[in-house]
Amino acid sequence: MNYRNGNIALIGNTTLSLSEHKVVVWDSIGNLKWSSAASLLDQGWATDVLIDSTDNTYTLCQNFGATQTEIELTKYSLVGSVIYRQAFNIGIDATSGRMEFLPNRDLVITGTNGRLLV
Repeated sequence: MNYRNGNIALIGNTTLSLSEHKVVVWDSIGNLKWSSAASLLDQGWATDVLIDSTDNTYTLCQNFGATQTEIELTKYSLVGSVIYRQAFNIGIDATSGRMEFLPNRDLVITGTNGRLLV
């Protein structure tokens, strides 16, 4: 969950599938501003959500569509339209972590790699 500029954003997985994440944004008194109508292909396991100073919403999640799991950043407009999606393949199965804006408005993304232990 993230609160900024009088907006509350929440992201999570559906109970039907772990490969779908949903985003919901409310104003500070609980009125629904927008929600994602459908998941984006191959996205799942959402780990973070942020609202920027102009009310755009960013989500960080896994992307399972590639050979290796990728970290994917999605930016939504203030009405919930997808502005862009950017997948990051770091050469190993990646687990998305957290994100934060720096004072200069750059976005820092953290994550880890995963290994299957047998």
